[in-house]
Amino acid sequence: MTPRLSVSYGAKYARYDYLSSRALFSPRAGVTLTPVADDSLRIRATVARRAVAPGAEQFVPPPNGLSLPPERTFSSLSRQGFIAERLDHAELAAEREWPGGLVTGARVFRQTVDDQALTLFGAATSGTVGAGLGHYYVASAGDFDARGWGASVSRTIPGRVRASIDYTNAQVVWVRPSPDAEALGHAAVALPDRGGRLHDVTTSVESTMPVTQTRVFVIYKINSRFADTGGSAGRAGARFDLQINQSLPFMRFSGGEWEMLLALRSLFRDDLLDASIYDELLAVRSPKRVAGGVTVRF
Repeated sequence: MTPRLSVSYGAKYARYDYLSSRALFSPRAGVTLTPVADDSLRIRATVARRAVAPGAEQFVPPPNGLSLPPERTFSSLSRQGFIAERLDHAELAAEREWPGGLVTGARVFRQTVDDQALTLFGAATSGTVGAGLGHYYVASAGDFDARGWGASVSRTIPGRVRASIDYTNAQVVWVRPSPDAEALGHAAVALPDRGGRLHDVTTSVESTMPVTQTRVFVIYKINSRFADTGGSAGRAGARFDLQINQSLPFMRFSGGEWEMLLALRSLFRDDLLDASIYDELLAVRSPKRVAGGVTVRF
């Protein structure tokens, strides 16, 4: 709009034939303001409504990172069939850049989620597919409201390293219990309690080795409320995503750029931004995955 004010808006439309309400519409809008012309301080306000189909991660390529063909099959534990998760998210954030490539940020947010998705690995009951076949189950964990705040620090050394650390503190109130509590109880899944405080620390490092042109990307997530099987409604835990790309300059021919890839991860979700704070936490017994191969860019 002006050099100090920008407005962004857009929407995503998706259709899944296995949902009772097949059409999913997800609008988003944001405003970014630079209060002082000669200062790097930026204030950003964002509102978004997001509808996510259970199992959508098998069909939709991630916004960034490694994209693979569908790896698993899934089915519903709910008597109601597949139910889409619906998220309303509002956030106010401020960010400032300091000398030396250091960036600090703070934010406050609120989330309202209906039919929070729960993903269950390693469960096998009578008449279902065994866990060893790469099959998982989806269900609704109920509805919740969350209010919280966060702080972040990042630094970039051009051509070498970009590192960031983000802390999130949220107060959660579950306003509707899971409609699939009985089925989840048979699978020994401990659902979240009526409320509580959540703490999350997410660190990422992206680096390029100057001589070998090896790229390393790491995300490490620590949270106090990972769901599990058993009596506990939430426990502290950690998950990670590691990707290593090694350039192969001796194979550059026909205009192609060749790289060797190695990836190891226990994170289930790819999209950690603007998502429900419980999306990753309610991926119960998320398995470790290993991928390797060669990528070619033409």
